Amino acid sequence: MAENVEDVEKKEPTLSHLQELLHRLKIILISIVIVSVFVMLIPSSFFPFFDETDLNLTQNAAFSDNNYSGYLYNTFTSSLLKKIEKDILPEGVSLIAGSWTSLVEVYFLLSITIAIVLCFPLIIYEIYEFLKPALYRKERKFFIKFFISSIGLFIFGIVIAYYAILPITFKILMFFVGMLGVLPLISIDNFVFIVMAMLLGTGFVFVSPVFLFFLIKAKILNPDTIASRRKYIYAGLLIVIMVLTPDPTLASDIILFVPLVVLFEIALYLGKRWAN
Repeated sequence: MAENVEDVEKKEPTLSHLQELLHRLKIILISIVIVSVFVMLIPSSFFPFFDETDLNLTQNAAFSDNNYSGYLYNTFTSSLLKKIEKDILPEGVSLIAGSWTSLVEVYFLLSITIAIVLCFPLIIYEIYEFLKPALYRKERKFFIKFFISSIGLFIFGIVIAYYAILPITFKILMFFVGMLGVLPLISIDNFVFIVMAMLLGTGFVFVSPVFLFFLIKAKILNPDTIASRRKYIYAGLLIVIMVLTPDPTLASDIILFVPLVVLFEIALYLGKRWAN
């Protein structure tokens, strides 16, 4: 009978933790869905940072001579896609639709990605709320620093990917287009997948040093053990970076790898110093 009571007591905390985790994931999922629908439908004219003269879909010749032009307006998602195309694609490269269904898939994928980026502060907060019962009072005081540094590095990673890695990657790919003598056309689903995977992947990878620091500070990880295995960690990081970047050369990989190594070493140093 005593064994049965012990089993129940062990299962109850596990079940409550699982329920709490599901509750936090539900909040994150619902928030992402709501924001996704919002960016799918909200007109981009509400946001002053979009240049409507450059992004106006109704200027497209395919719509200029039919009845569809009067029913179209630029949404946040469609205008952002136009802006990404304008900022990243090299001159002379055009996007094409692989299929009619791929256009819908791209629109939903891009909207969900935008929602994940916009909901990232909420994601960090919900992770903290899930871990909060296991933290000491003094460890909870570091939440603001954890919150701000995570968001800052996430944005920093996205900026590097958007303004450095992606333009360089597509310019290098254009070299192979010219060398092989093929038309500079890329399917819109392939383009959006590369861009979104690069932006989100780089953003989340840049947040990893923050988690490393706090795991060391919470004494979950041993800094000496991490330091002794640093070459294996770097090798793993390089593999992840090579998967994220479609660039066949090492140019994009180096741009992404070097700042990550610097951030890793800073996190390891601070974690080792403050953990003692």
